[in-house]
Amino acid sequence: MKALIIYSSKTGNTKKVAYGIYDNLKDSYDLSIRDMDEINDMAMLDEYDTLLVGFWIDRGTAHPKAKKFVKQIKNKKIALFATLGADPSSKHGQDVMKNLNKLADKLKNELDFFPAKLRIKNDEFKFFLGKIKLTAKLVDMEKSNFYEIDREKFIDYPPVFLGNISGFEFCAKDINDDLIWAFSDKFKELVVSNNLKMEFLPLT
Repeated sequence: MKALIIYSSKTGNTKKVAYGIYDNLKDSYDLSIRDMDEINDMAMLDEYDTLLVGFWIDRGTAHPKAKKFVKQIKNKKIALFATLGADPSSKHGQDVMKNLNKLADKLKNELDFFPAKLRIKNDEFKFFLGKIKLTAKLVDMEKSNFYEIDREKFIDYPPVFLGNISGFEFCAKDINDDLIWAFSDKFKELVVSNNLKMEFLPLT
């Protein structure tokens, strides 16, 4: 396997995680690492069969540049990782970990939680990876804007959501774009009752 780690970092967190992954895997795989800003031609990716793409979260999803970048990737195995900054050693960070463990059971039908641990030199980071399992029609395809890559249309950010969304209890990803998510009031109530700090934006 010849793989490339690509990262986009705003505060340095995603870069640190990217290099942590690189340092832990470089001796076992043919692995390289690049900043997303350095890749100005997608042909630069031709020699790799696997891509690990990292980005920071903006308003509940991948930031716009990262979303567009991922959409341009063709015929590759892709793994995604993302960061939303909070100090895991702080009291809030420890409370988040405990509360997420409680939430995992309640949300198991719609959201998978995977406890993860990353060591970067002498530092150890504990966190959860989340995978939304359900898909639903979230986006109003007639009112949303689109952009084209190789004659293929993609939903531009921010999307326009449908006025009446249903088909899930807590959360779902859009049937056409798995980087667009929606969460119910019930999910928000769970977050608040478990003292987790998450920002929710209204569907527009």
